This record gives sequence, structure tokens and C-alpha cells, in this order.
Amino acid sequence: MNLTDIQLIKSLSAYRRVSYVISVAMMIAFVASINRSTHTNDLQQVFKRGVLTILTTESATTFFEKSGVCNGFEFLIANGFARNLGVELEVKTKNNFEELKLAINAGEKNLIVANLTQTMLSQHLLDFSIPYHYVSEQLIYRRDKPKPDTITDLQRTMVLTNQPCFFVTQIKDTQQNNPELILIDNPSLSNVDTMRMVHSNNYDYSITDSLSFNINRYIFHEVAIGIEIS
Repeated sequence: MNLTDIQLIKSLSAYRRVSYVISVAMMIAFVASINRSTHTNDLQQVFKRGVLTILTTESATTFFEKSGVCNGFEFLIANGFARNLGVELEVKTKNNFEELKLAINAGEKNLIVANLTQTMLSQHLLDFSIPYHYVSEQLIYRRDKPKPDTITDLQRTMVLTNQPCFFVTQIKDTQQNNPELILIDNPSLSNVDTMRMVHSNNYDYSITDSLSFNINRYIFHEVAIGIEIS
């Protein structure tokens, strides 16, 4: 056994420990969510059907299928959670965040497994688990345009967004003093869509998160970070 073999074994062991902790944490959050819900038999229904159904979006960070194999970070966590419960995993995809929220509130599925921003509005509509990853909000722009440093630099521009976030609230607060700043709120778009539109020069700026930007920045190479809010 060489050094590479030892490092591989250590990495696999660490992965199993992390996967177990995440799986248990998700199970605790899920059960707690069910206990707070009026539908006290949700977990029993999952066991009875033998299937845990999740809602997600298709992206490199959530869920995708290639050559008949399902993958994606959120999918892998949900699949581990389903195995922990001893049931099968069923994945249903939606086009955007708005469709996810409407579907889960209509009782269509059991869980949303996606990169959702937790805002005061969404907290009233959804019951969030304990976060396992944190991202920052980012205003992105094309590299051939002047880099904005503050919101006051956004005069006479159009900013595209697809879901409520702290950055959107800040922009709305400044619009009274800056009526030429136009905020385009389109919940039918994904984070990939908003990056593509800035890359293609359809909009001056858009708001995304650090995870989506890091995953897709090599595809949309004309896009850069202007303002970041941790």
C-alpha cells in the first residue's frame, strides 16, 4: 500500500463520515418539519409508499442526468437521505424557484432540494432545514462595462433578478431616489438564465449567488462580479 492508497482511504472515510452527518441532519430537519406541519402523517405516507419524492431544478449544482446516470450535489444528499430512511427516491424537476414554491405549498411533493435563498418572505411560505452550505449574493456585469462598486453606480441601468433576496430589497429602497434604475423581476428564470442574459448583453446587471457563479463562470466568461454581499 503506497501513500496514494492511504490518502484515498482517508478521503473515503472522511466522505462517509460527512455523508452520514449530513444525512442524519437532514432526517432530523425533515422530521421536525413534519412535526410542525398540520400533515402529521407525511412521514408515515413516505414509509407506506416506499418513496420519498423531491422537487428540484436541473443544474450542475442541483440535479442533472448524463448517459442515464443521475447526479448533482443536491441529488446525492437527497439520495443518501432516502437510503437512510430505507425508501426509494423519486425526483421531479421544475423550471424555476417560483414553480418549486407553488408545487410544495400545493402539497405536490415532500421536499424541495435546491439552492434557495432564505428571506423573510420565503420563511412564511416554506419550512427550511438547517443550512449545510452558505452562499453570498452577487451583482454581476459584463467585463467590457464599467465595474459597479455600490448601488449608487447602477443609475440608468436595468437589473435582472429571479427571486427575492436582500440585494433586491436594497435596490428597491434606492429606487425612490433613483427612478431611472429599473429592476426586472422574472421568477420564471433560473440562475443560469440570468447569467446568460448578462453574458449576451441583454441586461446591464443581474443578481445571482456565489455557488451558481463559480459553477458557470467558465461558460459565461464575459460575466464578472461587481458587488458582493456576504
